[in-house]
Amino acid sequence: MSIHREGRKFFVFSTIFYSIFLLLIFPVQKFSTSFILLSATYVLSIGFFTVFFRVPNRTIKNDQSKVLSPCDGKVVIIEKVDYPAFGEGAQAIQISIFMHLYNVHVNKMPVSGKIIKVQHTPGKFLPAFRPKSSELNEHCLICVQTEESRVDFKQIAGAVAKRIRTFCKVGEQLKQGDEMGFILFGSRLDVFLPSSFKVDCSLGQKVKGGISTLANIG
Repeated sequence: MSIHREGRKFFVFSTIFYSIFLLLIFPVQKFSTSFILLSATYVLSIGFFTVFFRVPNRTIKNDQSKVLSPCDGKVVIIEKVDYPAFGEGAQAIQISIFMHLYNVHVNKMPVSGKIIKVQHTPGKFLPAFRPKSSELNEHCLICVQTEESRVDFKQIAGAVAKRIRTFCKVGEQLKQGDEMGFILFGSRLDVFLPSSFKVDCSLGQKVKGGISTLANIG
């Protein structure tokens, strides 16, 4: 396991703050109640950041016949929706995954392909489990052209998560399981698949990024 680079500044800031506290206050108050409380707060914050920004070691097996989960979390939506981006009058299968605070928040490529669009849209910060959050919340849409089809997915900020990080760029050729983004402090990720794909997950299922299968292609 390692710590994601997005979290390192939180560790640095917490450690600097605590070090200043030790230098200025400890010589005077030593093991006072204030010292104990702040020390406990520091330990808890380091523990929280470790859990949130952890990157577990996982062996990802590329399988071009499957769409893998792009993140850890819980499947909260599986439905067919109108999706003009796939063509006039086209529909798509929407699979939405809600990420709790304790989930691994690294976002991975669900399929291999070429990034053809990256579009960031400012918005609100409603709770990410609400259906309308996909349209109203701040989000980033990533479109991938595979060898035979197209797959879109959307990073969505939540009520607490207000930082979406998208690392992929238009024109890049990425492999299934490659890291493509990170969302801070609770969020959601929507995947939009052609209606011909066969769903291979269920509502309420807990999934792991780069490991669990969401759908089979074709």
